[in-house]
Amino acid sequence: MAEGTSLGTDDGGRSVGRALLAAAVVVGVVLATGVAPAFGSVAGGAPLASLLPVVDPPAQSGSSGSSGGGLSGGGLGALNAGSEARVGGDLASNDSAFRSLNDEVHFVVESPQSAYWRTNAYTTYTGSGWSSDGERTAYDPPVASGDGDALAYRVTLRQAATSLPTVWTPRTLDANTDLSVTPTNAVVADSRLPAGTTYAGTSVRPPDDPTVLRSLGTDYPERVESTYTQLPAESRAALTPLVDNLTAGAETPYDAATRVERWLESNKEYSLNVTEELDGDIATQFAFEMDAGYCEYFATTMTAMLRTQGIPARYVVGYSTGEQTGEDEYTVRAMNAHAWVEVYFPDAGWVRFDPTPASERLAQEDQALRNQTGSGYETTTTPTTQEPTDDTTTTPERTTAPDDTTTPDGTTDDTTTSDGSGDSGDGSQSDSGSDDSGSDDSQSESGLSVSLNRTPVPGAAVEVTVRDGGGPLAGVGVTFNGDPVGVTDENGTVVGVVPYARELTVRTETETVVAETEDRSAGFAFTSGSASLPATAANNSSTYAVETNASVSLLGRTVTGNEVTVVAAVDGVPVRDAAVLLDGEHVATTNDTGRARVTLTAEPGNATVRVERDPVNGSATVELERLSLSGEPSLPLALPGTGATVTATLGGDPVGGVPVFLDGERVGVTGADGTLRVSLPVASAATVRASAYGQERTVAFDSLFLHAGGVAVGLLAVLAGGVYGLRRYGTSPRALFAWAVNAAVAVARGAANLVVALAGRAVAAVQRAVDAVANAVRGRRSPRDLAAAFAAWVAALREDAADRARGVRDRFGSTDASDEAEVSAAQRTLRDAWRDFLAATSVRRPSRHTPGELAAHAVERDDLPADAVREVRDAFRSVEYGRRDPDDRLPAVEDAMREIEAARRDDGGEE
Repeated sequence: MAEGTSLGTDDGGRSVGRALLAAAVVVGVVLATGVAPAFGSVAGGAPLASLLPVVDPPAQSGSSGSSGGGLSGGGLGALNAGSEARVGGDLASNDSAFRSLNDEVHFVVESPQSAYWRTNAYTTYTGSGWSSDGERTAYDPPVASGDGDALAYRVTLRQAATSLPTVWTPRTLDANTDLSVTPTNAVVADSRLPAGTTYAGTSVRPPDDPTVLRSLGTDYPERVESTYTQLPAESRAALTPLVDNLTAGAETPYDAATRVERWLESNKEYSLNVTEELDGDIATQFAFEMDAGYCEYFATTMTAMLRTQGIPARYVVGYSTGEQTGEDEYTVRAMNAHAWVEVYFPDAGWVRFDPTPASERLAQEDQALRNQTGSGYETTTTPTTQEPTDDTTTTPERTTAPDDTTTPDGTTDDTTTSDGSGDSGDGSQSDSGSDDSGSDDSQSESGLSVSLNRTPVPGAAVEVTVRDGGGPLAGVGVTFNGDPVGVTDENGTVVGVVPYARELTVRTETETVVAETEDRSAGFAFTSGSASLPATAANNSSTYAVETNASVSLLGRTVTGNEVTVVAAVDGVPVRDAAVLLDGEHVATTNDTGRARVTLTAEPGNATVRVERDPVNGSATVELERLSLSGEPSLPLALPGTGATVTATLGGDPVGGVPVFLDGERVGVTGADGTLRVSLPVASAATVRASAYGQERTVAFDSLFLHAGGVAVGLLAVLAGGVYGLRRYGTSPRALFAWAVNAAVAVARGAANLVVALAGRAVAAVQRAVDAVANAVRGRRSPRDLAAAFAAWVAALREDAADRARGVRDRFGSTDASDEAEVSAAQRTLRDAWRDFLAATSVRRPSRHTPGELAAHAVERDDLPADAVREVRDAFRSVEYGRRDPDDRLPAVEDAMREIEAARRDDGGEE
């Protein structure tokens, strides 16, 4: 410790106080520099609110949100989705989260794919909003069951939250906090998570192939059907006629859902400026009376419309994809809060549909972002599974739908006669013979016509209609490929199942046809009867080509050893009782819904699943990825007792949840990033094994003791070299220890002095800055001069800091008075003389110059005596560089320094 300084003295106390005051001033200056950009953000920069502390609003009891329902636009928005949600919000106060165009960032997602970020879903429609029944349960992974493509992601909250955004269907979340799961499988934190919280998640995505979704049927679980088809009686009564009209002829729930979705997109505009007062059922009012609305209206109305058809659907809230701000990064703002629909499909689960017009919504978000930040963004749209199926262009009046006949494409046919016939009115009919449309009439010369209500597909129930010139013809016998189907009823129709054949020949018979079988499972029964046909119409027939190419899809994650559901269909009609072959081996048979469960092979590579029922066939080939396991030691070499990180990947993508074993003992599972840290044992080798998807991989850490021995030998060599060096240059261990202590003290002293000096400069700089700003305000100094002065001050501050850092290094290399054994008194005096000489010069950075350059500067610039300067220079060189005895030069150096100091006094250089 330097002489004259001790802890606890008044002088030392003042130094500590000055240091604390300086630190406070520095912090204040740093904070002050952020104020100007914050105020500038009002015109388009970063929001001022981002620089202010966030105070979490108090948590509501019971629902983790506003118990009164509704997502507050001014609060946490969809990050606080409670158990109730009103639709529309307060139009006067604009408090709906879904009407916000604020650019405030709510969270950032690291994900290889874009997605909708889901925070909650609701079960019960009240007419004015939504609620979710049931109690939360403790988080116990997996959150939801279901198979599909896996997706790992990481979310960083920028605002406090209780509802955690996830990708549907969530499986696991790693948030280092207590979590709960809502009845609709949303994940919520038991206590509000602050901004800055980061958590990792894994999810699977349901199938999005329309062919697959069309083939999944309506075999809904009882709980799903009873819960998610609920509607108030008045809502059902008002909406049913409209939806019946829109979905008439839709053969599958998927087709019905896409028709409703497309109708809303085509007939309603997207607008945040809703002017209608909500005075009744929201879905009914939006469907019949409103021309525009935003996502809450679209999603609520589509959900209610589907429920009228017995299709399970639910209202969902969260966020759209947001802005892609990096290769795998998405920034999600308040303006991205969104609502959409999930529709249930057997064996697939809940599938997303979004009826809100995307282009209009994205355009408003882009413009709002430009207005607030000066730049817009290109969003990454996440398409829904639906395909446009038809164009319905008119908004029905709020009345019961007319008693029109609906054609298979969903449009109405107003040519129906009073007796129910559907003549086109122009008298044109097609000739008998082959026809693959399945809907055109075939007519004999007598005027008898036969038509089908759909394209014939193997296994499909087809309605045959027989007419003559006067209308429907009852009691006519009909056969399919020679097999009796039944006789037409009073409407001239009979239903039959298309056989598994390449062609379908429909034939009318003059004789009485008696049905031999009934197919109750298909929803119809054959009847018997007879009719008297004109002789020219006897044995009239029409032949149609039958589609035999089946689409084959796999539901579930296509990985080795996993059980998946095979779905086979032709034009949406299940292929029943068909053989399922895996790589040529018969492994299953499809059921009445065209599905079968198959376990994929345990070997990586391509796997082909083929479905056959002569002549119908189809196949699908999938690639089964290989599991890989790698290990990386924490140190450059794997040593006993140190750590290592193992990483599991599947086809190059990280795999979470993989069990890891170290020398046969389970040590954990991999996280969402596919990694797990393990501790290597004190042994000569260690083996890490991972098993997943029927595959097992190992990674070995060998020669642990050998590595440890090599490190030990290296350390001994370094130690021996150090000892040798100390002895070689005459330095004792005690002297080395003393040097280290002195160096540490010098560094600490230099750092303290630096802080004090910088603090003093900071105080002076703040005062000068205040004076400069005041002068600029009074007009005494131009803004340009003010900016130049600020730049010069920053440069001087940086230069001074560099000088002080070099001073610390010089102290680090100097010796102290305690090193009596190595540095003589004469040598210390000579070094002191050299430092006094440097202080007598005007050189600012002596360490950058040689002794010769310093001496020349002292003579030429500072007018110091040349002979005295040369004496000091030569003495310093001979002792420091030439290892001469300093005692020989010391008297002359002392005389030279007295002469130099006298010259400085004569010149007035020293008071």
